[in-house]
Amino acid sequence: MVTVTVDDVRALAQARGEPGEDQVLALTGDVVRVESAAEAYDEARGSKVIYTQVELLAQFGEEVTDAEATMLAAALTARITGA
Repeated sequence: MVTVTVDDVRALAQARGEPGEDQVLALTGDVVRVESAAEAYDEARGSKVIYTQVELLAQFGEEVTDAEATMLAAALTARITGA
């Protein structure tokens, strides 16, 4: 079973790409990782965007608490596993 972890959420919150490059949490196979939106939306890679940094910042701001990260990780896990 694929699980989004608190560390995944923290990594997304702290990710810094090239200027103007959006960062996303993406699922490729059974691996969840932070990557650029351009990489994640490349159909040849077969990635699926789970959550964007823009969404994260809009919902929680720049500082994500442990409780918020835990709640979001659980919600994203449920979303991708269909639970």
